[in-house]
Amino acid sequence: PAPPQGLLDEGLTSLLTSTGKFLDGTSPADFSLDPFYRLLVEARAALYTHPPGAMGFFSPEWERVGGARMVTAAGLSEQNFITMLILGGVFDRHPGLRFSAVEVGASWVGPMGDHLDFLAANPMSAEFGVGKLSLKPSEYLARNVRVSAHFFEPVELYFQRYPHLQDVICYSTDYPHKEGREHSLERFYDQLAPLGDEVLEKFFYKNAELMFGA
Repeated sequence: PAPPQGLLDEGLTSLLTSTGKFLDGTSPADFSLDPFYRLLVEARAALYTHPPGAMGFFSPEWERVGGARMVTAAGLSEQNFITMLILGGVFDRHPGLRFSAVEVGASWVGPMGDHLDFLAANPMSAEFGVGKLSLKPSEYLARNVRVSAHFFEPVELYFQRYPHLQDVICYSTDYPHKEGREHSLERFYDQLAPLGDEVLEKFFYKNAELMFGA
């Protein structure tokens, strides 16, 4: 499958995708999708997801659990999707492919990087289907993935605990929705200013430049 060539020729810059059920149910790491990814890279079009992009990740029975599911599900589908892109070798085969997860929080980024690095370095990883990669999984995260943080997250802790992933987390807001809130710029600035101008620049605009082809 591929996006309409005409739209790409006219300057389409990004495509919204579901991480719960990708395209027709194909694994994001399936080799049959390489022409699709190649086309995106050539057109400098990024791939991103945004709620309710995780629809299809849970069974209908789980979908009926209620409000708690909205909390526990945040980032899970996106982590699963990104894991397939990384451990499935997609970012290895397509270094210019860019993926962003918007409005699902960022607390999972650092732990996910640690977890994937552990899996890839494990001597048994090949037995579980992990192929040989050119980089550490966390390095693909830093190079190819961007994630926006919620206004109520302690982003300063993420930048301190995971300095090798400082390029991943970005500012965003959907004010006036309740998860956007007023004065989010000021709140984030107050949290990150003690870490210096370089961190502020990364969070507020440099990191996001990747998704705009910069």
